[in-house]
Amino acid sequence: MTKLILIFFLLCLASCKSNFPLDGNYKKVGADYQYSLVLNKDSTFTLNKRYFEVNASCNGKWKVNNRNEVLLECVEASLIEQLSSGYLNDRSISLQIIKNKKLKLDNVILKKIEVH
Repeated sequence: MTKLILIFFLLCLASCKSNFPLDGNYKKVGADYQYSLVLNKDSTFTLNKRYFEVNASCNGKWKVNNRNEVLLECVEASLIEQLSSGYLNDRSISLQIIKNKKLKLDNVILKKIEVH
């Protein structure tokens, strides 16, 4: 009986995945920062981070890495972009999928917003 319960639990765990479409616009605005992320249906994305007067951004391709993680792969930037103050050094960024249309980037929770 315990083996049956364990198998059932593992099957349920294996079938768990995001219950909402991941593509769309996500945003978080704080007192001195703003994050915005656009995940397109064609697996491209644009990520923007603003802190005070610094704007950092990257774009590239995204994919679901496992059941609760989205991986953003930024395209390589030109030398001029790499030397600018807004260059994102992390070219591979991992986001945790959270229920209720939210993604977690580092310690920031991005909420999916409806665009009309």
